[in-house]
Amino acid sequence: MKKSTILLSCLALALLLSLSVGGALAYFTAWTSASGTIPLRVGPGESTMTETVDANNTKHIAVTNTGTVPCYVRVRAFAGAGTVWDYVPAAGWTADGDWMVCGPLEPGAAANELLIAVTVPAAASNGDAFSVTVVSESVPALYRADGTAYADWSFGTGGGVSP
Repeated sequence: MKKSTILLSCLALALLLSLSVGGALAYFTAWTSASGTIPLRVGPGESTMTETVDANNTKHIAVTNTGTVPCYVRVRAFAGAGTVWDYVPAAGWTADGDWMVCGPLEPGAAANELLIAVTVPAAASNGDAFSVTVVSESVPALYRADGTAYADWSFGTGGGVSP
């Protein structure tokens, strides 16, 4: 009887100790390695956007680089159904899908004014409200080995929304 009690106690102790072995084994066997490079990014691209609307329902978009590094800026307009708008070409701005892109802008530099011509929908002439929202984003300019600048829009954004 004494032998079976000792054997049962040893078995219980072994079971208890084996519960903590899994965590320790996981600690010593879980490892990983990494390879590759991450491009050096210096400072955020920062910009401010202001807009005014004239009597002809044209939005005048002014963008300035307020950061400490050269940056690219892009602007996009959004409107509800029935509202027609179009970008008016301006020097320094290029179309990229639904976006207009400018840059690189040096710190403190302002882009040429971008115009957005808005056609007032028929419903608005009856007193209904309508809106064209303009969004701007900016990223720091990155440079290829040959010195040419480019924008990486997946880097992150700075900018704002204007109703």
